[in-house]
Amino acid sequence: MSEKYFQEDGRCTTNLTKHNVYSKSRNYFKIDEQKIKNVSIDYLYKNYEKFLNIGSNFTLEHFKSEIIEIKEKLTNNKDYKNILNGISIPFILPKKDENDIGENLEKIYLPALKKSYSNSFSNYQFINHCKDDLKNNIKLCENTRNEKIIEKLKSENVVGILFPCLTEFSYPAAIETINNLPSDFLLAGAYEVMASVIGYPGLLKKDDGYSPLLWFSSICNSENPKVSYHIEPYGYNLTFNKRPHLNLAAEYWWHSLVVVK
Repeated sequence: MSEKYFQEDGRCTTNLTKHNVYSKSRNYFKIDEQKIKNVSIDYLYKNYEKFLNIGSNFTLEHFKSEIIEIKEKLTNNKDYKNILNGISIPFILPKKDENDIGENLEKIYLPALKKSYSNSFSNYQFINHCKDDLKNNIKLCENTRNEKIIEKLKSENVVGILFPCLTEFSYPAAIETINNLPSDFLLAGAYEVMASVIGYPGLLKKDDGYSPLLWFSSICNSENPKVSYHIEPYGYNLTFNKRPHLNLAAEYWWHSLVVVK
């Protein structure tokens, strides 16, 4: 089986970048793959329908058919198919008229995740630790390909799959890697990561061991590009925050790829 782009376990290969990355992982920080495999697409759809306002005309059947099409495309390419051996979360992003990423996070995605998390885990909280005004303070990083999603959202809902497979990569390593991958792969941003956790609020919840932090890899602070945003667990709570990444890699810092319809 080809490991040109993805290892047998689904992790993206580390030989596509010269920047900071852990070439061999201890797998100390992990997401519970078995739980994710047991999550149905019906469950994900119900959460998107309930919390993300995807529109009454966007049906479960439509969602399923587009996810099947994406998976078939990946399966039928020997250089791509290993990515499906790792963690994957189908998502829906609602069409939006407002282009400001920070404003959409504040008005749409953060409230939706708070409701979704509370609905699934009534004894725990989703906490926003970032007290700054996000409007006009977030921009796309260059060379992430995520502008394709931003453009498409102006006219329609976007369906895709999130693959948190750039595990233990630095920001520069993630961006260099995406530019050495085929054009089918995009670097995930705020919308895709947030939507995936809205669909499956238990993504980073683990009863034993440690879960990673998920970067919003294609975005950064408008004033300081070495500061970006992320979600991470804190005990059984889930948190949103920003921090400087200083172009470093860490075992618990994960980036994600997305493939969209």
